[in-house]
Amino acid sequence: MSSEVHSLLLSASERNLFLERLDLPAGIAARLRFAVHLSGYLEVSLPEKDLVQLLQTLAEVMTAGKDMEMIAAIEGMTERNGMVEDGGEEEGGADVVMDELPNEILDKVREFVKAGDFATPEEAFEAVQAFMEEHNSQALDEFCGLAPVQVYELLNTAWSGADAVLSLSATLTEEDLTESAMAQNGMRFLQYVAEEGPIGLTARKNMNRKGVVGLGPLLEWPRFDWETFREYHKAPNEEDYQSLNVLRILLEFADYIKLQKGKLSLTKKGERCLKKSAYGEMQVALFTELFCEMNLAYLDGLPEYPEVQSTIPFILYVIQELAQEDVTVDTLSKRVFLTPVMEEFEESGYEGHSAVALTTRILNPLHDFGLLEQRLGSHPEYKYEMLTAVQLTPLFRKMIGFRFPDPNSMPTPRT
Repeated sequence: MSSEVHSLLLSASERNLFLERLDLPAGIAARLRFAVHLSGYLEVSLPEKDLVQLLQTLAEVMTAGKDMEMIAAIEGMTERNGMVEDGGEEEGGADVVMDELPNEILDKVREFVKAGDFATPEEAFEAVQAFMEEHNSQALDEFCGLAPVQVYELLNTAWSGADAVLSLSATLTEEDLTESAMAQNGMRFLQYVAEEGPIGLTARKNMNRKGVVGLGPLLEWPRFDWETFREYHKAPNEEDYQSLNVLRILLEFADYIKLQKGKLSLTKKGERCLKKSAYGEMQVALFTELFCEMNLAYLDGLPEYPEVQSTIPFILYVIQELAQEDVTVDTLSKRVFLTPVMEEFEESGYEGHSAVALTTRILNPLHDFGLLEQRLGSHPEYKYEMLTAVQLTPLFRKMIGFRFPDPNSMPTPRT
């Protein structure tokens, strides 16, 4: 399959219908949610395999012939994206101001068009397109100094490879990762399985109680005390010990362990990692599996809020910029979430979920990976300590890097 990237122009209403009524993979849905505003439309760039999958899904809707609103949206999208022929001109260019644009940008576009002296609608269309391209290349405070096109690239490129904007370094030593509970406990888990395994599994494919009791005291986690835990769990199940449960899941996702025939054992990859003491590999693998593959809603009892996970690269960038010194959780919760994410919180009706989700899904895991220091303070209402502020550790910059292309040199994708 070709790796070529294709672009589609959608209206906001079409995009919203697709997200609401189609069962789309998370990657395609994320690209739809964070499309670039361009000349009154939303421009969505999709790798060829994703484009094929989207078109197949749309074809199934058309074949079923039941959802007339969706069918009309698909026909509109199809017509629009088939307008441009080699050597031809695009129809509909006169429609240079669309209500789908954000209000603040829409106002600017209207002022721009009103002030211009355009001979033809096509000339106006081209001028607005140039205007939008200039806007998309400007650094904005709401994006912590990034331009919209840079945010788009950050959210829509892989975390590795020559074109990666966000990159993770696996050239980390055991000494570098002494404060990473994830890397250290991952190795202890593999060591325990190598010495005591295979470990028996329950019907739910969790470690049996003997494995939990044997491995549990060997692991060291922030915010957790094994002896206190045992006071409340005389016969603990794996799911009672959330940190162990999450670690086991991540090790399985990363192919370090396998669950087969009622037993948990090491894979060949796990054996190699343990033999080589590949702490850096372990750190990056577990980090990637947590934030890219595991549903972060599993870490708390909040609603899904999928947009949080879809924007992890942007969240990490903002934390890097703002947490060089102590920064409060309240301050971060107002800066790390893009507008679609904040809209999810607002629609839920639960005040304060932005700070809670930031803590449970981002800040606590980053602390477990040794990437953040935490500051605790008294809760204003209850008698317990709560996370109040964080600061980067040196490991954060050593492990996580950002490489943004110049926004003025970034070509606008074309259909």
